[in-house]
This record gives sequence, C-alpha cells and structure tokens, in this order.
Amino acid sequence: MTLQPLVADWPADAVEDYMERAAIVEFCGRRNRLDAERLAEKIVREKYAAHGAPAVTNEGSSHGY
Repeated sequence: MTLQPLVADWPADAVEDYMERAAIVEFCGRRNRLDAERLAEKIVREKYAAHGAPAVTNEGSSHGY
C-alpha cells in the first residue's frame, strides 16, 4: 500500500503511528520537532510500502517495536 503525499490524507492508523514515532524521536532522540516528523514520515512510508496496513488487534501493541 502506498500512502498519500500528505500525512493529513493518510488512514487513521498510519497517522497515529506517525505521531507516536515522531514524539519518540523528538523526546528520546533529542531532535527538533521538524526533524523528528521527517524521520517518522520516512519510517512509516517505508513500513507501509513493505508491509501494507498493519493488522489491528486487541492484544498488546501493533506497532512492531
């Protein structure tokens, strides 16, 4: 699955993954917000290109890290 060019047009699960990853990179990686968002976008796009939409489960985290 290929994601739309704008994050705002992504499915809700992809946006949630993006926002969470950006927050982690910003806080733990001590990066500024813009750099964190760019890296998070790259990671989520690569994940979707390789695996498509993640399965939704009720057990534990579906984020894969």
